[in-house]
Amino acid sequence: MSGKVKVLQVIGGMYLGGAERVVHNIVKKKDDSKFDISIYCTHGIGELGDDLINDGYTVDLLGRGTGILKTLRKVKQYVTKTKPDVIHTHSISAFLAIAPLVVFTKMPPWVHTFHFGNYPHIKKQYLYAKRLFGRFATKLVAVSESQRNAVISHLSVKPDKIMTIFNGVTSNPFLGSLESRAQIRNEFAYTDDDIVLSCIVVLTEQKGIPYLLNSIDKIVDANPNVKLLIVGGGPLEDELQRQVSKLRHKECVKFAGWRSDVHQIMTGIDVFVLPSLWEGLPMVLLEAMATALPVLVTNVADNLNVVGQGESGYVVPSADSDALTESAIKLVSDMDKAKAMGQLALQRYQSKYTVNKMVSAYEKLYLDVQSTK
Repeated sequence: MSGKVKVLQVIGGMYLGGAERVVHNIVKKKDDSKFDISIYCTHGIGELGDDLINDGYTVDLLGRGTGILKTLRKVKQYVTKTKPDVIHTHSISAFLAIAPLVVFTKMPPWVHTFHFGNYPHIKKQYLYAKRLFGRFATKLVAVSESQRNAVISHLSVKPDKIMTIFNGVTSNPFLGSLESRAQIRNEFAYTDDDIVLSCIVVLTEQKGIPYLLNSIDKIVDANPNVKLLIVGGGPLEDELQRQVSKLRHKECVKFAGWRSDVHQIMTGIDVFVLPSLWEGLPMVLLEAMATALPVLVTNVADNLNVVGQGESGYVVPSADSDALTESAIKLVSDMDKAKAMGQLALQRYQSKYTVNKMVSAYEKLYLDVQSTK
């Protein structure tokens, strides 16, 4: 083999989601001496795509075709023109843009990563499409062991066809910064005595925020210093704000909206909460652990293995406000213990979930599948 391995990342759009950040990290952290990676978006460029373009990386847009055949024709023309050695897809739209071409035309080796742990609740037509076309991928990837098992079960994938590459995130450049902490707490008018719980998510049904809001009154009853900061936006924002307006302690809840300074915000909070109903392996959880935060999460995906019950925080059943309440009260009632949990969270992140470990695993996979051409 001579020269760099050309990898084409295909994704719906480079927005502010977990799968998109995986792609962003692969592009930015790869070994530039061995890999040339570009991105092809099926629906939109997105904020992370704009960031990569500004840094000189190639991010192209498929755009809307008229019907499936025209879309497939445009994708085939793009692949023929760019001549990648490996194609790596990350979303259902990317999967459907590549899979039929792999079956019916000559294409490079194809890798697909499953990022979302919503089995068996995935739409039936997508379930059937993935079951039908997934067998033609050179290699399939899950971002957690629980997701790998779900894919094997629900998509009838042979175990040797799919491997696990854990998501990884960058270290927090503001870790331990008292200046950053003071800045964030001043912005939101938090005092030194306040204990700030925060959920940093896209406000969708998946993230289970209503169950967290249902627990807030009882948590504040137990400890009046508790505050909740919800960071992010999404389709449920107005509905969630209406839910907050009916709380007895509504003054303790703030919405920060979309923020680009998540690393800094994490230095200003005390406990990270993620009440998801399903996940693959949530990037934001790993980022919280990389900030030495104790965490309170639901028992979905690999969260129990990632966190360790009672080690880096607490893991509770999903869709269970009473369990969230009980564990949150445990955390905020002993902040010295909570801080010790945060240090264990940092150690667990460093041992297994760094961005370098993730990117190295994908680089090895690209080399392995490229050799099958």
